[in-house]
Amino acid sequence: MKLRFCKTPSIGWKFSILKKILLLCVCVLTLLTVTSRRIELIGYQQQEESQEPLFTKDDKKQTVNLTQASKLKGETEDVAQIMRKRINHMEQVCEKYGLDERGNDHLHQPDPWEYILNKEHKLIWCNIFKSSSTSWMYVFNVLAGYDPKFLNKTKMVPLQMARNKYGRPSLQELEDFIDDNETVSFLVARNPFERLVSGYRDKIQNSYPKSEHDLLRRTITAKYRNVKVPAKTFKLPKSMIPTFTEFVAYIVEDARRGISLDMHWTPVYKFCTPCQFKLNNIVLYDTQTQDTEYILKKAGIYDKIGGVMSLNPSKGVSSTQNTTSYHVAQLPRQLFYDLVQLYMIDFELFGFQLPEFDDYASYRDAMAYTHPMPTTNSNYGAPALTTPKNNLNIKRKPKRTNY
Repeated sequence: MKLRFCKTPSIGWKFSILKKILLLCVCVLTLLTVTSRRIELIGYQQQEESQEPLFTKDDKKQTVNLTQASKLKGETEDVAQIMRKRINHMEQVCEKYGLDERGNDHLHQPDPWEYILNKEHKLIWCNIFKSSSTSWMYVFNVLAGYDPKFLNKTKMVPLQMARNKYGRPSLQELEDFIDDNETVSFLVARNPFERLVSGYRDKIQNSYPKSEHDLLRRTITAKYRNVKVPAKTFKLPKSMIPTFTEFVAYIVEDARRGISLDMHWTPVYKFCTPCQFKLNNIVLYDTQTQDTEYILKKAGIYDKIGGVMSLNPSKGVSSTQNTTSYHVAQLPRQLFYDLVQLYMIDFELFGFQLPEFDDYASYRDAMAYTHPMPTTNSNYGAPALTTPKNNLNIKRKPKRTNY
C-alpha cells in the first residue's frame, strides 16, 4: 500500500489568498462606515427639520404646535368677540382711573419705547417681559428675515436682534399704524402675581453670576438680613438668595419711594401705557394658544409662522398657579395687600380677580407639612402703601431696555 502525500502549497499561493481576504475585509469595513455615516446624517437632518424652537430656560418644556390647534367652525368669530370685550373692559378701567387722558406726566403720555412694529404685515406688539415675550420675539424675528434654524441655535439676544431689524418706532409712526383699520395691535396680559413670581424665580433665584440681577439680589439680602454679603464671589450661596418675602418687600418699598422698578416686574399700565393707545387685541397668557392662532390668522401670517412657532405654557396652568400660590402664601398680611395695591390696576385692566389674603393663607396651611416655608431672620419692614393714588407714581418712568 502506497502512502500519498498532498503537495504543500507554495508560499506565493498563501500570500495571494491572504491578500484577497484582507481586501475583502477592507471593502466590507468601508461599506459599513459609509452606510453608518449616511444613516447618521439622515437622522441628524430629520432631527434638525423636526426640532421645535425653544422659548424659555424652564425645565421640562411643554410645547404646543399651532398647526395642531383646533379649527372649529366659528372659532375665529368667537375669539374676535372675546377680544372686543377685553378691549372694552380695559377702556372702562382706563377711564375709571383717568389714564386715558393726556397730561404732562408719564402715565398720561403715550410711550412707544417698548413697542415693536412690523410695517410689512402691519403688526404691532408691546413687549411685556415674563408674558410670552420670548415666543413673540421669535415671531417678529422670523418676520424680520431670520432663519428659524438659526434662531433656535444662536446665542445672540433675541431682543437685540429684533431691535437691530426694527429699531424703535416714533410716537407719530406708531399712532399712524395703530389708527389704520388693517393693523393688528396687541399685548399679552398675564396674572400680575404669576408674572411677578416668574420674574423672581428667573432673575433673583437663578440670575447669572455678576449680572445686574445678581447684584440686585445681593443688595436685597444685605438690606433685610443685616449681614455682610460677599459682593464679588462668583456664585452667591443658596442660603443668601433673597426669599420671595424679602424680594416683595424691596420692590414695594421702592414703589413707595418713587423708584422705578425693573422692567421684568414693572406694572403693565406703566410699561406699555396701553390706556394711551387704541390697541385692538389683548392676548391672555392662560388662553394664548387660541389667542395666538387668532392673531396670526388676522395678520395673514399663520401659514408663515404657524409651522415653526410653538408656545410654551410652562408646566401648565395648574402647575403655574400652584407655584405662584406657594410663593405668595409666604407673605404676611400687610405686605400681601401692599403688593395687591401695587398691581391693582393691572388686575383690573385685564379682568383678573383681585386676590384675597385668606385664599393664600388656606393654601399655606394645607401645604405646611409637605412644603415647609423658607425662614430667615429678615427684617423686611417695608412701609405700607396707603392709597391707590400713591401707587400710581405718575411722575416716574419705568426702567427701560437699552436696546
